[in-house]
Amino acid sequence: MTTPQNPPREESADLRYLRERYQSGSGTGDSSVTPPRPVSDGDSALRGVRQRAAMRPTSTRAATTPPEWSDSAHTPTTVPSTAPSPSSSPFENDGDGEEDFPPYDSSFDIDRRSDVGENALGYDDYRIRGKRDVPTQGVRRFLAGTLHLPIGKSRKEMEHDRLVAMMRKSLLSPKVIGVLGGKGGVGKTSTVMSVASTLAKYRSGRVVAITLDYNSTLALRTRKVSDSARGDMSLLDFATDRTLTGPTSIAKCFQVNRQGLSVLGTGLNPISRDQLGAAQYQRALKMLKGSFEIIVVDFGNIPNSDVFWASLASLDSLILVTSTESDSIQGIRLAEGVIREAGRDDLLGDQTTMIVNYRSPAAPKVDLENFVGRIQSTEKREVLEIPWDDHLSEGGPVDIELLSKPVQYQYLRAAAIVAASLPS
Repeated sequence: MTTPQNPPREESADLRYLRERYQSGSGTGDSSVTPPRPVSDGDSALRGVRQRAAMRPTSTRAATTPPEWSDSAHTPTTVPSTAPSPSSSPFENDGDGEEDFPPYDSSFDIDRRSDVGENALGYDDYRIRGKRDVPTQGVRRFLAGTLHLPIGKSRKEMEHDRLVAMMRKSLLSPKVIGVLGGKGGVGKTSTVMSVASTLAKYRSGRVVAITLDYNSTLALRTRKVSDSARGDMSLLDFATDRTLTGPTSIAKCFQVNRQGLSVLGTGLNPISRDQLGAAQYQRALKMLKGSFEIIVVDFGNIPNSDVFWASLASLDSLILVTSTESDSIQGIRLAEGVIREAGRDDLLGDQTTMIVNYRSPAAPKVDLENFVGRIQSTEKREVLEIPWDDHLSEGGPVDIELLSKPVQYQYLRAAAIVAASLPS
């Protein structure tokens, strides 16, 4: 029985070129292959097909070439399985479950993607050659700005932008953030200055820091560029001054640092007959909310006072501060007990951020990894470790621009996490 032969058909120059490359094995080293005809501007898609076909790896699996593609009409030729099918298109699926079209080689599309990842924007980005932001950090800034190279931001800079966007969260009403330590000397005030200054830097200065402590540590840690027109004022002085009637007069009461953070940092006088009570605190808070979006409260270490309980009741978010010493870590449990006693169990969930300060460059003497892991897993609480820093160890005025880069980044994360925890 004679096998019917397919009628001959006219073969285009392009199809003949592809067939000859496949029959030659790897597609290279055969000088007898006729070079392709010149490709016009309208054949850009075909040019890409040729390039990808040349790059396709050769399979070890063999297949049989159809008769009309063999050197002899009756003798089949063994060629790689990537040979085209005798159907209408040489790249259609031949039914073996594998795609016969040459695999896409991204090397021909340099810088094709917009280089934006899920970690940077919070969603997958599938744009092709999307317009990019100009880099503002590192060597990419030089390459894009001076050499005019078409490069976008690095993933590190995009992560920085994401954290800044978290800090700039819109708030329908002013919010109060409390900073509390289990004991003294854990870096509570430096945490107040660093987190509040970072928030002020990216929220156009609408942030104020106040202290409930008896000493004036907060004022001493402020690297001010503008002094108070009314001199040193404590929160009690601020609350009882009846001449403060509006934002203009209130704005004259604060020290201001170069990030735009306003500070009311003079401590309460422990020997004064007049003591700050809950009513005065509420009045001061109301006045501050008329001028600021975020109020950061530096708690004192004396919880047995009316103002301490009143301030706990006013909080929208909490930062617990500890150091790497064992007694500091134990003090956190005492602070949590005080918070529960005040009826603010709701603060101890995702509205609480824990800061662990390294007070020495030496390795900690506690199992910090175990402690942090337990807090994160059982209490669902964010824990950030702040490395030891030369500038913070000075004990003087704090300027976040003078912190080491790793410490700046950790405080940036802390400020973003705290801002994200604030109820809208």
